[in-house]
Amino acid sequence: MTQLPFSLRAGCAFMLTAAAVGYPASVLADDAQSTVATAVDGVTEEIIVTGSNVRGAPMNTMVDLQVLDRAVIEQTGARQVSDLLANVPANTGSQLYNETGQLSGTAQFVLRGLGFASTLTLLNGRRAGVSPLSDKSGADFVDINQFPLLMIERVDVLKDGASAIYGSDAVAGVVNLVTRKRFDGLDLSTDYAGSSNDAYSVSAAAGRTFDRGSLSAFATYYRQSGNVRSDFDWIMERLAGNGVPGRSQLLTSNSYPGNYARAAFTDMGQPTLAPGATAVADPNCEAAGGVFRINNDGSVNRNTCYFDYHDQIAVVPEQQRLQAFVQGEFEITERVRYFNESSASENENLIYKQPGSYSNGLSTGNAAGNIYVPAESPFNFFVADASRPGGIAYIDPAQWDPSVHQAVPLVGNFRPQGIHFSGDKQQTNTYLRSVNGLDIGLGGDWQMTISHAYAHARYDERDPVRMDSRALNRLLLEGRYNPFATSITDPTLVSPKDGVSVAGNSQDVIDQIFYTAEIERRTHQQVVDLSASGPVLTLPIGEVSLAVGAQYREQSLKSRPDALALQGLADSPATDQPYSASADVLAGYAEVVLPINDLAMVQAAVRHEDHGGSVGSSTDPKIAGRLNLFSGALALRGSWGTSFQAPTLTQGATSQAFVVINDPVVMGPNGLTCGRATSGNNVNVVTFGGGLEPQQATNYNFGVDWRPFEALTLGAGYWHYDYSELIAAGQNGQAIVNGECVNGVYVPDPRAVRGSGGQLFQINTEYENVGKVVTDGVDLSAMYRLSTDRAGDWLFRTEATRVNRFDVYGANGAVSRNVGSRNFNNNFAPMPEWRAFAQAVWSGDVHELSLAVRYTDGYKNDQSNNAPIDSFTTADLQYRLTLEELVPLGSSEFTVGVSNLFDRDPPSLVRYDAAGQLISGTTSDIDRPGYDPLSVANIQGRSIYLRFLQKL
Repeated sequence: MTQLPFSLRAGCAFMLTAAAVGYPASVLADDAQSTVATAVDGVTEEIIVTGSNVRGAPMNTMVDLQVLDRAVIEQTGARQVSDLLANVPANTGSQLYNETGQLSGTAQFVLRGLGFASTLTLLNGRRAGVSPLSDKSGADFVDINQFPLLMIERVDVLKDGASAIYGSDAVAGVVNLVTRKRFDGLDLSTDYAGSSNDAYSVSAAAGRTFDRGSLSAFATYYRQSGNVRSDFDWIMERLAGNGVPGRSQLLTSNSYPGNYARAAFTDMGQPTLAPGATAVADPNCEAAGGVFRINNDGSVNRNTCYFDYHDQIAVVPEQQRLQAFVQGEFEITERVRYFNESSASENENLIYKQPGSYSNGLSTGNAAGNIYVPAESPFNFFVADASRPGGIAYIDPAQWDPSVHQAVPLVGNFRPQGIHFSGDKQQTNTYLRSVNGLDIGLGGDWQMTISHAYAHARYDERDPVRMDSRALNRLLLEGRYNPFATSITDPTLVSPKDGVSVAGNSQDVIDQIFYTAEIERRTHQQVVDLSASGPVLTLPIGEVSLAVGAQYREQSLKSRPDALALQGLADSPATDQPYSASADVLAGYAEVVLPINDLAMVQAAVRHEDHGGSVGSSTDPKIAGRLNLFSGALALRGSWGTSFQAPTLTQGATSQAFVVINDPVVMGPNGLTCGRATSGNNVNVVTFGGGLEPQQATNYNFGVDWRPFEALTLGAGYWHYDYSELIAAGQNGQAIVNGECVNGVYVPDPRAVRGSGGQLFQINTEYENVGKVVTDGVDLSAMYRLSTDRAGDWLFRTEATRVNRFDVYGANGAVSRNVGSRNFNNNFAPMPEWRAFAQAVWSGDVHELSLAVRYTDGYKNDQSNNAPIDSFTTADLQYRLTLEELVPLGSSEFTVGVSNLFDRDPPSLVRYDAAGQLISGTTSDIDRPGYDPLSVANIQGRSIYLRFLQKL
């Protein structure tokens, strides 16, 4: 791996500059949290609790909240923030594995499976910035991989719509990452994990509290090696013919060596396929690394040379991350406290990559995008086959006689350099963020907070195996580039046609064709918050508290594509478009929390946001309450509210995403026709936006919390979302290509862009307001604590989510019942009926042993006629030993653990035919990529990890 361009010195300089006024300060509650408060010299010292703007309001008792505290984080063996996703059953649809797309190496919370942008992720109650990347529906997100895990005290997961509290995007809920405030001391840790790859990290936490404030800093360096498909036996079994290349579904006829047919010329002089011409394989196919497909009956098809791309790209990228976070506080006066938090992160992926397909040749018509090889090319040894009109035959160079043999012009379908050329595609995500603010005691228990937050995110990509179509086509015409297998099998061969040209392609020629493509995307976000909170009325049963506030948000997005791709001069004629967009939002809100009597409390909130332009404004209310019975042993809670989600900046512009598509269109003897859907191919889906209505939701939930005795806590809650004016691609990419085959007849759709040999390489569609989703379900939780004198302390906890309904309504009113579906054919996440997390922890003296189990219910693969996807259960085991004063003045922790204890492979994506029968015994009986990348399933098998933590 190349060295990170990130400068730790520069990152620290940024954070220290941002915190230059006094000392950085602990982040106190503002518009995004409620608090448990005590008065200290006129300024409220607070513990952040997610759910309200009113300081001191016990909102954790009125909302559906799951808390992952520091103990849970340590006991589940989490090594990165993204590891926590598997502990939240309500989270579904996070994209942790992305073989080809730009999201590789990122992670995000996605509650209720309602899309990336429907979950608002906060850091200490404030917006945490936005990644410049988006998913295939144009939804943006906060990349949680930018934060060091060591800085987190707990994660609050608010599983309830909260736009009235937090503003746009809090449709499905809110995740609040709460940092370790007023950390005092020094923690040094390192860990190593070995599974399908190796990973290690080094972390440090340092902090000090003093009379008038505190300062703390956290940093982590993380590095992992990568994996290709052949590192996983189960992928090879499912997709790659169990190691027999000819039986693999990871084959493409856009290959090196290539396939060639006789050329003719249009009236305009453009090369095209000659009448009656059929392609033949390069005669040195296998010798140069190509593959002949083995048919289902065992015969070998030697007419077409295929490229085996099972290791064309990394499944798990090589990564390194450098993350830093600084926070602090300084008491300026008795009533004024300055606070700051600043972070910097650079995450780099290196993805092993071989050249992709090429479809930007000079040929047209039925051979559109194919390369053109003139008859005069020094290594074109194909002649006309007199026995077949339009046919060609190959003459061995050793038998070539210039006085007898006459080459014919060719059109060819090939992948330049194939397996013999590769490089590492570098993807770098850089994040900078700083918050500065003041907490001001106004007197009479009223307090005001004013803050400014700035966040910058940038994505840079460098791909060293892109191709310049101008150079390739020119070198082919000049005869300086040899596209045939002889460049590999016999590189010293001197052409008998001119007695000068050498078969091997020179480095100079290669350097003219291949180049490093560079693209860039970046976002900026600024948020100014002003809030005030305090009691307005004292009643015999308690205080009525009020919060009022205003917020200004500004966000911008800019994308710069590669210069050649912008002009359609790279690997394909498709063009990448630059775009930029920005948005300004003004918001005002008010919230009141009042006691009804000794047993009940109510929260009422309203927020108005003005997004301007075509988006307009929205006013969203929320009301929540709690009723305590039987001295608090039984409590009923509930809430109702509306939520608002403006179109993302990407949805107002354009986005691209690679999607695996099963293409039913095949090349027949007379051109493109309909056949059985081929194995999936990664296709670039380009979605254009603009002119969209905002998305809106109405949500409510009811819950009961019961503590039958002190050690046992039980909870159950019902939730319901009605999410309308959904923004998505007007038609799914798979549906577009399926529509090209109507009753077995091929009807081309201009949105499906095909290249050489009919290969599908791009689908164009548009963002639209397509309908709505109605979903509901139940959350269950339980926790039991047991302390004994002889058997130590025991803790048992479980969280489970059951989805009752996930109904997707189209713009035409048609409804699809999608509980238990993979949801491949829409823009939502897999929706298994049940997901659950359970944990048991035993501790005694210096020992701690924990066991965690995660379960995902089976569901159906709607990509392939609802074939079943099995349920998935994994177990993790961890042991921790704590020794005091092994090192003077501190404690030492030694941890060993095993993730995916029983080495479970993720469920397979088996395929059914239209009759509902299992497809088996063929080269395409499993959908790519062989597992569901949105299921948050562990694909890396059993992992054994070791950790050492020294506290000083």
